[in-house]
Amino acid sequence: MEDRRPAGLEGKHTMKSELVRSDSGRSYFGTPRETGERRVTSSRGGAVVHTARQGDERLTQQFLTQAGYPEVAAEHLAQIERPGYDASERLLLRHGSRILAHLRCYPRSTRLAHQFFAMTQLCDWVAQGGIPGEQLASVWDTAQVAARTEGVWGLLTSCRPPAGEASGNWVMVRQPPWYELTPTRLLAHLNHTRASRAVAPALLARGDKPPIQVRVWRQVEQAALRRLYQRHALPHWGVQQRTDDYWRWLIARRGFDDIYVAVEGTEDTGFDDPDHAIVGYAVLRGHHVVEWVGEEPRVFRRFLRRLCQDAMEHDVVSLRLPLPWGPPAAVRRCRELLEMAGRPAPAMFAWRAKMFHPLRFLDSLRPLIAARAESGDHRHGCELGFEVHGRRFLLTVEGGEAHLLPDRLGRSHLRLDCRDLLGLLLGTVTVTELLEEERVVASTRLARELASLLFPPIDWSISPWDSLPSLEA
Repeated sequence: MEDRRPAGLEGKHTMKSELVRSDSGRSYFGTPRETGERRVTSSRGGAVVHTARQGDERLTQQFLTQAGYPEVAAEHLAQIERPGYDASERLLLRHGSRILAHLRCYPRSTRLAHQFFAMTQLCDWVAQGGIPGEQLASVWDTAQVAARTEGVWGLLTSCRPPAGEASGNWVMVRQPPWYELTPTRLLAHLNHTRASRAVAPALLARGDKPPIQVRVWRQVEQAALRRLYQRHALPHWGVQQRTDDYWRWLIARRGFDDIYVAVEGTEDTGFDDPDHAIVGYAVLRGHHVVEWVGEEPRVFRRFLRRLCQDAMEHDVVSLRLPLPWGPPAAVRRCRELLEMAGRPAPAMFAWRAKMFHPLRFLDSLRPLIAARAESGDHRHGCELGFEVHGRRFLLTVEGGEAHLLPDRLGRSHLRLDCRDLLGLLLGTVTVTELLEEERVVASTRLARELASLLFPPIDWSISPWDSLPSLEA
């Protein structure tokens, strides 16, 4: 179940005060006050930040179009039709009736550490040129005030924050690599490995498995896509929760060119029962595969073969795709193939994250930290202290449970700032990287080893499909 409110520390281990605020040292642009349906801040330089109303939709769309933002009428209509949409999720910086900047803030339930956290996603950041940076930062400050009021855990964005907000303890999210592939080269690798398996005696008898066919997806097969997403995507950090209504909206908004499904069986078997016979799907946008899932390695191979054939028919010289979702062994074999046939490429979007309450988030990670300590043969106990901006607390693991103790440090501890602490908690940076950049001080070698064990790097699997704009009909 989605947790909408950050929980405090439990029992006798409750901290006396929260760690430094993620935006400490920075004053907000005015004080928000409620005026009917709008939350307005005090103005500076004649500009006012407020939330939009229904009557502002047309004016907002015109501003986005005139500013050169790639939002067409179809995308704006799709945003309005999103389940749970409200016009007040749009923040507008205005001077009279003129819009100067726009930022959209909507709820995004995000998977982190085996549970969903209520977060706010900031997107569609558009501003006219020549506006003072202080006024631009005020829009982001207002968004954070609203998010705190709603009790969310933090923020997530693929936009570049304005200059005044760039130092506000945002951390870059670590993502798995994408791969750029040449269709002819990839097809050659697929044919070579297929020929190698054909002469292996142990694999000659593999005739009991039904064949896998790849075809275009049908509208009535949404349940199969939801089933595969639920099974293979949700265990990953950064994955967005998708309700049934959200799935219907995501498909109806047409943010893709094609969807392929892998069906196990022939036209006489698997095609008659697609809900159970579908073992994978791939979502395409142009020359990119933006999301794909498979039950086993041969599903990924069949997808890649079909993509190569389609690309060669349309004279496409390169394809880009992320790592798929699926069983770890199948994903590992697919990654080996992609590394042999292609080269790493940057992800479609670069994401940043911020958590408002670092200690409360660390408290929610205690079961995961205890499991990590046990996997590292520290089941009998270990301690790691932290000193962050003068605040001290001790993380202890004993008897298979982890606890947070206030105002204690211990012999093995780390001294670092709030932003780097968030990086460790979110898996976006390692203690080794922090030590190399002299951004953390470790009191002992044991402190370095424990930090590496308890806070390993984590790849966030954020699908671009949710953020791609709609295509015109």
